Formats: sequence, structure tokens, C-alpha cells
Amino acid sequence: MKRLDKAAEAIARSILHCDSMRVISHNDADGITSAGLICSALLRAGIPFQATLCNRLDESVLAGLEGPVVFCDMGSGKPELISRIKGDCFVLDHHRPVGNLSCLHLNPHLFGIDGAFELSAAGTVYSVVRHMGENADLAGLALVGAMGDRQ
Repeated sequence: MKRLDKAAEAIARSILHCDSMRVISHNDADGITSAGLICSALLRAGIPFQATLCNRLDESVLAGLEGPVVFCDMGSGKPELISRIKGDCFVLDHHRPVGNLSCLHLNPHLFGIDGAFELSAAGTVYSVVRHMGENADLAGLALVGAMGDRQ
């Protein structure tokens, strides 16, 4: 867990250096709470953002998309699509990774933690946002995401 937390802190620092952010997240309970977590942290940090919720990551979602962008609860299984993003890209996901992503990627599976049962996307995103400022009060939202994903 310490290695995951260290990686989360590094990603948080990188996100805080961005002037704006696109947030793309899954439209289920875990994805919506993940988007809520990152958007709340961005708002508190004074970083303008635009959020989009979608059912799946495909060509239509990426059309015209440039970084910086953060994908929540999706992206780990789509390295061929993620590699097309121009600019900074972050993937905060808990689904089993497929291939190698060419961006900053936080996923419990990469640290020996089972993302299907032990850490939801919202928990993964929370591990980042708690390093983006005074965001401990958002922990309840991460729990809602985990419960929504039946974890």
C-alpha cells in the first residue's frame, strides 16, 4: 500500500501543475463518485475542468480530445486508445490492466492489490486527491463508490 500511496502522491503533484483538466469517467456509481472526487479536488485547487461521463471508452469519446486529461474508472484496458492522447494523460482505474499505458497510470493491480475486490476506482482516485490538498472530508464519497461497485 505504501508504494501505491507514493505513486498516488506523484500523480497528485503532476495534476496540480496542470492549468486545466478534462475528466472522463465511467457512468456507473464507482465512476460517478470517482469523477466527483477528482472534480472536487480540482475545484478546491483552482484548476478549471470539464467532466464527461460515458458508458465506455471508444473513438467517439477521444475525438478531438487533447491533454491534460484524467480517466477515472476506465482506461486500463485501452492502451491503443490512450496512446493517441496528445498532452498530459492520467489513468486512475481499478480494472485489470491490458498492455502498457504511455501515461501516468494508477491501478491497484500494479501494486499487488486486487482491484476487483480490494480497491475500487473511487478508492484509487481518493488515494490521489488526498495528496492534492485538504480533501480528507471526501473519504465518504470514496466509500460510496466502493459500495456502488459491490466491494
